[in-house]
Formats: sequence, C-alpha cells, structure tokens
Amino acid sequence: MPLTDAQYPDNPDIGFRASDYDAQWLAGGTVQRLDSLHFEVQFYSRQGDTLILPQLPLHTWVPLLPERLKDDPYLAELSLINQEWNRNQVKFVAEEFQTTTPKVVRVDLARNCLQAYLWEVIIYTQENGQTTPFAHGWFDFPKPLYEELFEDNNGMPFDSLRHCLAHWQDPPSKQVDRNRLRTVQQTFSITYTDSSDAMYP
Repeated sequence: MPLTDAQYPDNPDIGFRASDYDAQWLAGGTVQRLDSLHFEVQFYSRQGDTLILPQLPLHTWVPLLPERLKDDPYLAELSLINQEWNRNQVKFVAEEFQTTTPKVVRVDLARNCLQAYLWEVIIYTQENGQTTPFAHGWFDFPKPLYEELFEDNNGMPFDSLRHCLAHWQDPPSKQVDRNRLRTVQQTFSITYTDSSDAMYP
C-alpha cells in the first residue's frame, strides 16, 4: 500500500529519492513459514518482479517480555508497549536477499511505530554514487501470524494487551518498584551544583 507525501509528510525518503522513484512499484506480498523459527517474506511488483527475504527469524521482530517482569502486570505492559511502539528497521544487502530486479542493491524491512501490524519495505538502488530508495511500501503483516508469534514469545494471549499494542493508548502513570528493573551493585554520595535555572550559554 503506497502512502502519498500528503498522507505521510514525515516520510524519510522525501528529498533523497532516486530519479526513477516509483511510489506504485509494490503490488503485494506473502509470508511463508519454512520451519518453526524461519519464514520467507516475498514481495512482487506491478510489473511481475519479485523480491525475496529468505530465512527470517520473525519471532525476534515481535516484543518479548523479560522473565523478571512476568509477574508484575504493570511493568510487563510497559515493557511490551515500549518494544511495540518503537521503530525497528533492518537492512539487507548483497547475498541477503533475492530479486529479479537487477538494480536493487539494498532492502530494508521495518516495523514502524504506527500500529502493531503495519510494516514497511524500502527498496534501494545505486545512483550517482549514492544508495537511494526507488520504492517504498506499507503493508499489513498477517494478523493471525503476528498474534501467534507474540503468544509463542510470551506465553500470554495477545488479546490481553491488544488495547495498547494494536492501538495507541497511553498507559497509566504509576509508581514502579525499581528493584525489578535493576540490581544495585554500589551506592555512594556525590556533590553537585544545580544549574537548572541558569541561562544556557
């Protein structure tokens, strides 16, 4: 699904695109399970070209709850929200992808911070000595598969956190037990001057 510049004015491609940038290049794609850990993600263009990212361990792209937080519902929710609503973008080069389009020199697969299922693929070419995007597409990751990967990772139903992972909702602000987040090795006193009200030079 292409987004226009008006729909996505913060698109990082703007100002850095190849001269033959084609916002409509991507037509669709598939995700195929290869074994318990690996998947093949394939995209195809309107012209019939294919682009394959093989052997992807997609579990590593899905939030994973730290063991030490599993019995603290509030910290567990914060941890998973923090992972879900941060952008993750991985670059693939040379032998790491397969394509029928010779000019492709790099492919990026991204989980963006807009919603759990909305992912991106950015395809790059070489032009004037620079690696620049010539196609960028947004796609909906298959929801049942995403939820299955989440549940495999965390041993908890996705539905229990759907409200904050699939839809942006600010979590409540609560006190937390910092000892759940850290292990204190040493404590000592320091002296300092509070310059928070001073004019920055």
